[in-house]
Amino acid sequence: MKTIPFINLQLDPLKHSWKQDLLSGFILFLIALPLSVGISLASGAPATAGILSAIVGGILGTFLSGGHVMINGPAAGLIVVVLTSVQELGKGNNELGFKLTLAAIVCAGIIQILLGLLRLGKFGLAAPANVIHGMLASIGVTIITKQIYVLCGEKAQGNETFSQIIELPKAIPLANLAILSIGLITLALIVFLNTRKKGILRFLPAPLAAVLLGIFFDKILDFEHLHSVHLFHRLVEVSDKFLLHVPTQLSQSLIAPDWSAIGQPVFWKMVFSLCFVASIESVLSSFAVDKMDPEQRRSNFNYDLISKGICNIVLGLIGGLPIITEIVRSSVNVGNGARTKWANFAHGLFILLFILFAPSVLNLIPLVSFAAVLIVVGFRLAHPHQLTHAKEIGWDQLALFLTTLLISLKTDLLVGVVSGILLKIVFNTARAKSWLTLFQLQVAQEASSGKRMISVKGPLVFTNILKLKTLLDESTDFHVSVDLRECPLIDHTAQDLLENEKRYFTSDSRALEILFSPEHQSKGHQPLSVKVLNK
Repeated sequence: MKTIPFINLQLDPLKHSWKQDLLSGFILFLIALPLSVGISLASGAPATAGILSAIVGGILGTFLSGGHVMINGPAAGLIVVVLTSVQELGKGNNELGFKLTLAAIVCAGIIQILLGLLRLGKFGLAAPANVIHGMLASIGVTIITKQIYVLCGEKAQGNETFSQIIELPKAIPLANLAILSIGLITLALIVFLNTRKKGILRFLPAPLAAVLLGIFFDKILDFEHLHSVHLFHRLVEVSDKFLLHVPTQLSQSLIAPDWSAIGQPVFWKMVFSLCFVASIESVLSSFAVDKMDPEQRRSNFNYDLISKGICNIVLGLIGGLPIITEIVRSSVNVGNGARTKWANFAHGLFILLFILFAPSVLNLIPLVSFAAVLIVVGFRLAHPHQLTHAKEIGWDQLALFLTTLLISLKTDLLVGVVSGILLKIVFNTARAKSWLTLFQLQVAQEASSGKRMISVKGPLVFTNILKLKTLLDESTDFHVSVDLRECPLIDHTAQDLLENEKRYFTSDSRALEILFSPEHQSKGHQPLSVKVLNK
């Protein structure tokens, strides 16, 4: 198969799918451009920071990627981490805070490369699902809270999400009715388009519709000039302060990092927060995208971490936001029929061409249009069904979800995730009656005539499941059985990972059989709930 030397890009498949890849890239450009701007604004960064991320993640990321149909770019899941970094490092000066954050992004990228070189990419797969869901839900709540203020034409007071939620009832009556009306109409349009299953409107990307509607209202109300309008028996002000402002030259968007905080502990706290959240999200998203891939190809998580690290170093040096594998855009990419990495390249190239030749169009869009888009994104991250799903799996999973959610909101994401993981270890220790066995997999295997039996005697949990995954990855047998009948504890993370391995075995025309004991007692109402051997 032909490849371009020194880079990870296959050329032959392009001959068969270039039309689908190009079309998907164009549709993704229409979705990613407004989302990238909105993510930038919510992160306390210049509007063009997210655009640079989409360009670099699309063009450079394509040549380095370890995946196949993934789309790289800035993500809502990193908004809170970047915003916290800007606020804590800048101490009230967001411009300085962003430059210091760029230096942190460079350092985080270097660590990502080291993680990839050390082959630690798969460790993200062992992260407890409901801890990660709790982290993402806290991000969603924070995004929604801050964007409601933008929807009202107001600015949130303070940095703590809890206090901003408490102050919301006071802010809503003071809302600029013109801005609020545009925001609510845009929000209704996005929800309508997202739920539209039939008709030609289902092909209209909701983020694109939001910005087009915003431009329409800009022309109707003349936001470019300061004046007042009568609306609902009230006189409200409209001006260009409610519009997006981006430079008309791409070179003016480039910002160099500031390294003056590199000796401060808070700087390295931000580095590790950025690296942890970006890496874990990217690995889990890549894993999820692999399951959507019609050809059931597997991503190289280590190579992908190196790819993201290189891109993030570049972005930190030029003024961009960190990138990950973006799950929503990647799922749209698969749905559009894309089959190669060239769709990611095309979407980055279209964004670059737009920002080179038509950047002034962005300055016609009201900020409230992006707020409406982000509120919907935040709701997806913090959707209430996550609560009910966690409860169905078991009360312990609900506890993990809520603990991570609340502590993340009150402190920061890293503390929230660590708290959730420690609570998970406490639960597993109580059920296994020993904490040492949680980190040592007791396993034996026998193989003959293309069949393999892997027997696990001790607990199989998130802290030791990767050893079993390694054995499964190394196996070439057409039939593999994993005997868990003497396993005293099997947690949700381990079972979820094994179920995904079964799918891969099936796609490879092989079989993976999981053997449980009749005496295994489920601790929830879902097939993948924690199982304890009842002896």
